[in-house]
Amino acid sequence: MIIRTSRALFALLALGLVAVLGTALAAPASAHSRLVSSTPKADATATQVTEVELTFSDAPSAAKVVVTDDEGTQFQAGEAARAGTVVTQRLKGALPGGAYTVAYRIVGADGHPVESDDLTFVVAQGGEEEPAGLAPAESTAEPEQNTTAGAGLPAKNSTPSDDDGGVSPWIMVLGGLGVGVLIGLAFVLLRGRRKRATASQEPARTATGETDKGASGE
Repeated sequence: MIIRTSRALFALLALGLVAVLGTALAAPASAHSRLVSSTPKADATATQVTEVELTFSDAPSAAKVVVTDDEGTQFQAGEAARAGTVVTQRLKGALPGGAYTVAYRIVGADGHPVESDDLTFVVAQGGEEEPAGLAPAESTAEPEQNTTAGAGLPAKNSTPSDDDGGVSPWIMVLGGLGVGVLIGLAFVLLRGRRKRATASQEPARTATGETDKGASGE
């Protein structure tokens, strides 16, 4: 009986441990904001680009967007506008033809910063396809020189975020507490079973001893 009870308790403990660890490991994957879509789309060729629109999985509480060309020239105008899950960055004018990189840094609804600088797209020469033989129109954009594509973004948080594959400290604490509770529960139940088993065996031992004494007196 004790062996069966012990096996049941250990099986319960194992299931509880798997559940706690599964929750702890799955939580970081779903906790943070992520980029869902963009306009222009990543790696697409666009025309007449006057703004960049980024859509995230949840509404950010802060956002900074920098748009640069291959030479590091910045084209964003003013601060990024937030409307729910959409962040819109106005530009100084229609972008001239060339390749562009969008770098962004947001603070998600959970308070963790999320940043990237690998969103790229191409603008057709002159902002639109022009008939052969015509000179491209002069761009109305007023670029500002910057040698770093990601310049203008807030400094990176020195504390590694969970986007690097780590587990949040509070999740580890909760997981440890859950495991500790399960182990303590199993110990208490197993100890109680053993006490009851020992108590039930005492009358049998007493009866056996009295029988032996009676047999010896005869």
